[in-house]
Amino acid sequence: MGKFMKPGKVVLVLAGRYSGRKAVIVKVSAPFPRGCPRCRGTAGPAARSSAGTVRAVFGVLGFPAARGAARGGGEDGVGSARAWDVFQNIDDGTSDRPYSHALVAGIDRYPRKVTAAMGKKKIAKRSKIKSFVKVYNYNHLMPTRYSVDIPLDKTIVNKDVFRDPALKRKARREAKVKFEERYKTGKNKWFFQKLRF
Repeated sequence: MGKFMKPGKVVLVLAGRYSGRKAVIVKVSAPFPRGCPRCRGTAGPAARSSAGTVRAVFGVLGFPAARGAARGGGEDGVGSARAWDVFQNIDDGTSDRPYSHALVAGIDRYPRKVTAAMGKKKIAKRSKIKSFVKVYNYNHLMPTRYSVDIPLDKTIVNKDVFRDPALKRKARREAKVKFEERYKTGKNKWFFQKLRF
């Protein structure tokens, strides 16, 4: 079976603060082959788990993702929807995160509806987007069949931003600027609409 988690794909966040938001996968890393000793050996809890196929399916960057239950959720425990892009994914985990995970950028607050009767100032104010940058476990992401090609600067948006609050603010601003630029072109309208469920 071919890989369907490829760069540019859109995913949904299923859990946590940003559950229900859309995101995009930026980078793809190949999963281990089926007979790989690291997958069934003593590599670590993430590698030893039976989620090898889940890694292959949900570990690809560029897919928009949705998130599940979160604080502030409704009756079903599901929070409001946010869109995001996956920038980097790690299939076998690392020493600090021993599980499959991906770095994602998404939309925390979507742009509001605008009409022709509104003035330029009001339209500009309602077209603003609030973004987020976060690392997610693959289990908390759901891939979709959609994809977007929003180019984010990977020297600014990477895993190093979590070491310094100033770098994280810069990464969020980079994502915000690129998302707003794409929104103003009128392309990928569905990506900038709140997911209602």
